[in-house]
Amino acid sequence: MKRERLINLDLIRILSIFLVIIIHIVAPIVVNSDVEMNYSYIIMITLDGIARCSVPLFVMISGSLLLGDNRNVSYKKLYLSKILKLLTSLIFFSLFYSIVDKLFMGQNITFETIKDSVKIMLSGSQESHLWFIYMIVGLYLILPILKKMIKFLGKREISYYFIMTIMFSSLIPMFLSFTKFKNYQAFTKFDLGFFNIYITYFLLGYYLNNLKLKDNDKRIISIAGITALFITIIMTLFFCNRRGEFCHIFFEYYSINVIIYSVFVFVYLKDLFGKIKFSDNLKNILTKVSKLTFGIYLIHSFIIKLFTIYYNTFVNEVLELFPLIGTI
Repeated sequence: MKRERLINLDLIRILSIFLVIIIHIVAPIVVNSDVEMNYSYIIMITLDGIARCSVPLFVMISGSLLLGDNRNVSYKKLYLSKILKLLTSLIFFSLFYSIVDKLFMGQNITFETIKDSVKIMLSGSQESHLWFIYMIVGLYLILPILKKMIKFLGKREISYYFIMTIMFSSLIPMFLSFTKFKNYQAFTKFDLGFFNIYITYFLLGYYLNNLKLKDNDKRIISIAGITALFITIIMTLFFCNRRGEFCHIFFEYYSINVIIYSVFVFVYLKDLFGKIKFSDNLKNILTKVSKLTFGIYLIHSFIIKLFTIYYNTFVNEVLELFPLIGTI
């Protein structure tokens, strides 16, 4: 039986792809430019901070849908449909971006060029945004295990898992990265790969989608989420100004502030969009747009490259003078 699409999750997915594009527009500027606490820099840091929930939202949506599907996992379908689709996309677009980069540098495309592109792809040095596919493939590979796990683990065990992940994958790395203890890496030597932040987002999506939250719980999550967003922006600006260079610590997807903010956005939007009554025509449009988001993710970097190569001066001037309008 075909499952009914959840339009509220489709809407979150559509919003998330716009946020991803915002990150890839402003991040290279805030990371690579000299830190000047002017209007333009502050706006772009703010936009980047707001958009930091994008990848966590994508992973939580996948978790809520895949782990929430009560049907048994067909290994044939998992590998031949989902994983094969991802790997063929990864191979094609790794080669595509490698060749495109050489063309933009004025190089002719020969057999040797293609051979070099294959070597670049195999070395893992492909277009940076394609890291997402590796991560999603990893989650799909352990999907059957995770589906079994959530059936048999109780609240105590799940709480323990989340606590361990927050401790070893978020709080300790953050603490070590911007304090005088950064050279003491003993806690990072433990082999705790299963307490992975993306597995955590995957599981969070499932539990948050099925959890019946009371109004008071939602208020607490909202206050915590908005506070976490302000911490993300303010602390990033503070450390950028203090160090004279971009500080990435509070922008990482493993950062506790990004985790809390992402949970808030997922819960708030799922609830908000779930209350809206959509016509059948609008549902069909949203469904079609939602299905395009993976393709947009794969190709959007090429569009940005075209702008930065052929309209670099214009783009930089617009972003400098009107960062909000320029980004949009």
